[in-house]
Amino acid sequence: MKNDENILYEYPIMSEREDVILWINKQLKLIEKLRIYGFLGFILTLLCYLFSATFPSISPVFLILTVILLIVSLIILKIILKADVHQLMISADTNGIDFDYYNGSQNDKVRLSYEQIESVKFADKRYQDVSISYKNENNKTCFFSFKLNENSYEQGFFLYYIIKIIPEKCFIDTRKIARKYGFEEEYFSHIR
Repeated sequence: MKNDENILYEYPIMSEREDVILWINKQLKLIEKLRIYGFLGFILTLLCYLFSATFPSISPVFLILTVILLIVSLIILKIILKADVHQLMISADTNGIDFDYYNGSQNDKVRLSYEQIESVKFADKRYQDVSISYKNENNKTCFFSFKLNENSYEQGFFLYYIIKIIPEKCFIDTRKIARKYGFEEEYFSHIR
């Protein structure tokens, strides 16, 4: 059990975490429904195309339906491909950091002490992909990589706070971050 006085950063706060998990599950169910609708749309598209060949007298109607269903199915497919449901929950205290990462239906929970962490880096220029290297119990180097939501508190933690907690292990260019997002106060005032 953590003492509230030892918490350096927490997102979302403990009382809101269940709501975030419910939101993730809703998003996953919505994506699954869209997959089913997209699949049904493609089946109906094929059926309309087959009917247009089978019934030449009303084939223009079926061809129009084929085109409409194909367009709708492609739009649904595009939405599904863009849908990337992920959420990082962070709790940093004086001894280490707890990461609770949801990526689709997968959930990874990692507790790292500050001594275990070897480096923290952004893997992209958008500052959304993070890679943390750390030593496990067997003294082997492991990696924990994840995506951050853009303009979020989880991204703000890695842009501004982690460098205050373990500056010697962060390979983060604060000048580039300041140019892109501004200083800490500016960043967090935009996402509230």
